[in-house]
Amino acid sequence: MTEMTKRDSTVVHYLSEAYANERRLELALATHAEATTRPEYAQRLREHLRETRTHAEKVGRRIEGLGGTLESTPLPVPEGLADKLESAQGVVQRATAAVQHSLQAVRRTGEQEQMLENARTEFRDEAQEIATYRLLDGLATAVGDAETARLAREILREEERMAAYLGELIPQLATDVVHDEVPVSEIDGPAAHRTGAAGASAGAGTRRRAPARARARAAARRRAGRAAAAGAGRVARAARSAARASRSRGAAGRTRAARRGGSRSSRSRGAAGRTRAARRGGSRISRSRGAAGRTRAARRGGSRTRR
Repeated sequence: MTEMTKRDSTVVHYLSEAYANERRLELALATHAEATTRPEYAQRLREHLRETRTHAEKVGRRIEGLGGTLESTPLPVPEGLADKLESAQGVVQRATAAVQHSLQAVRRTGEQEQMLENARTEFRDEAQEIATYRLLDGLATAVGDAETARLAREILREEERMAAYLGELIPQLATDVVHDEVPVSEIDGPAAHRTGAAGASAGAGTRRRAPARARARAAARRRAGRAAAAGAGRVARAARSAARASRSRGAAGRTRAARRGGSRSSRSRGAAGRTRAARRGGSRISRSRGAAGRTRAARRGGSRTRR
């Protein structure tokens, strides 16, 4: 096997440190994801766990590509650094023990407080990883190892995204700890207004807020109530629409009936008019006949007189 150059052994040394950290964090992230009761937090931890496994695989391949090894034997390093190098397996073994200790601590700590402590630990780990990959980027760039520098920048972007997420999450978790651990009467801040309003409505201004799971169940019940109300509203709107349609059909029917009635009345009035006209015509004819008869009678009378 060809001995590594000092350049490559220096790069491998810091890659091995990054690899050991990634393997250690796999165990911690898996444990924290199981312990959290915040769905979006658990989902983000599982996503970063997948990223972490990918990081470890890529870093491991790069170590082997430079001639290093992932076994527990010490890697060749520049003089003066050998006593500082730890094997990846040794770090992972200590990480396993730390995770077991963390599981025991969960049983002794409040739910919200434990999530806050986990987030703080993850934030510190991300800060360490960010420093490691920035170091690797600078080191690899300085010695002309473009492939390692490119890998370090790729991983660095994902570590910085996770650190930004945790930086926004920690204040929210701190507020949840206040809600669970501190009576409302002792809070002088925004949290007091939120919990105080709920306590006042329940007649318990100094009562502690319910744990997160109870709040989640209450939120689910509220969502179900809103969904039922929305369903009832849709039914009522459909009934009103049906009533309006029925009234429209009734009005249209009455209009048609009125039109038919008007047509009949018009026909009746026409028939009555024709009857009156016929009567008037008959009367004229009768009067004409009477006049003609009287004329003939007068003529006959005049003729008799002459005779």
